[in-house]
Amino acid sequence: MSIKWILFDADWVVINSEMFSVKYQKMSGVKNEDMLPFFLWEFINTIEWKADLMEIITPRLPKWKWDKPVIEFLKYWFISEHKTDKKVIDSINKLKSNWIKCFLATNQEQYRTSYMKNEMWFEKLFDFVFSSCELWYKKPEDNFYLKILDTLENNHWINKEEILFFDDSKKNVNKANELWIKSYLYTNYEEYEKIINKLN
Repeated sequence: MSIKWILFDADWVVINSEMFSVKYQKMSGVKNEDMLPFFLWEFINTIEWKADLMEIITPRLPKWKWDKPVIEFLKYWFISEHKTDKKVIDSINKLKSNWIKCFLATNQEQYRTSYMKNEMWFEKLFDFVFSSCELWYKKPEDNFYLKILDTLENNHWINKEEILFFDDSKKNVNKANELWIKSYLYTNYEEYEKIINKLN
């Protein structure tokens, strides 16, 4: 059975950018220990829409040496990570021209999801954007993948054997494979290209 649908992770697959927290620390002089706890604990709730990023990050900003409105902080954050991998983007466009549908499957909170769709043009690049904040589950939870499968199988009448998935996280790939989604760990474009070329 041939592959008809491909799911792509966002960061470090389609997007190739230094982590915002690392970049911001270099720019501002804020220490890692002042930022890391937020991203390890509180931020996780935003990617399943259990918390609003704008609300929970606002009290942190004075300690992070940011004295402008919170919306400006988020804008600065998203712009700093606005760096797509041209080779991957070109590959996606080529796949689509060959009638293979391409989807984004990513762990994101609501504001960056909106930024990706509208400012990074992902809503036009991909046939659909599956974001954890809209699915209410995050990778590598079973329900993240199962809700995507339900959508694809019920709305488009395809089988999971016709779906391919690329992610830079081994645990995300392993979970997808457990659920019978043929998945590969994304390490670099050259290895990805070898897999894609086998589809032709």
